[in-house]
Parts: sequence; C-alpha cells; structure tokens
Amino acid sequence: MPQHDGQLFELIQELTECGLVWPLDSAVDVWDRERVKRVIADGFAVVRRRGSDLHDDTFIPTDQANTAIDHLRTTDEYVLIAAPWVPIDPEYELDLVTRYAADEPEAIAEVRRAHSEKRARLCR
Repeated sequence: MPQHDGQLFELIQELTECGLVWPLDSAVDVWDRERVKRVIADGFAVVRRRGSDLHDDTFIPTDQANTAIDHLRTTDEYVLIAAPWVPIDPEYELDLVTRYAADEPEAIAEVRRAHSEKRARLCR
C-alpha cells in the first residue's frame, strides 16, 4: 500500500460509508480546509444549505462551496454531505481510494472521471 493521507482517507470513508452530514464550519475545523475543498472538487462530497432537503439534488456549485469555505462564520449555514451520485466508496474500492489519498495522479484522474460520469448520468 502506498503512503497516503490518513485524514483524507478517513474523511472520504466518513462521507461514503457512514453518511456523514457535518456543518461545514465543523468539517473544516476537524478535517482541514484543503481536504474539505478537495473532496468537494473531486466529487466525493457536496455542500448544501442547512435545512434543505438532503434527498433532493440541489447543492451549491463547487466554486460557491470554496467561497463559503474561505469565508466561514461561527454559525455556518451550510452542511457537507456525500455527493448524491454515489461516490466511489473505500469499502468497495479500497485500492483506488488509498492511491487517491496518496496523491497518485492516475488514481486522482480515475476518481475525477468516474465521479464526472456518475454526476452527468444523475443530472440528465
């Protein structure tokens, strides 16, 4: 197994296997701003407004999520949740997620491609 970012791997695992729903400000405090931005950008997670129906397909775009992360307030109005297009799950694709968390370019590209395809199918 390659050396990987254990916290990034754990964040992905919490999102995909455990159904993590965290206030965005708390997620950034616990997991780190850059890790949270990365799981959003690469399709593992989305950001929604707190109080919105978590089962609908509305979430804020990645660029707005990054702005929200960069300008967090103590009483944040956003939550971080797993992406609705059923992201790659470490339980079933351990090697791929481990390589992704180790910053292997091929794994990063594969994750991005798979999530992009899944998102496109969902948004048709």
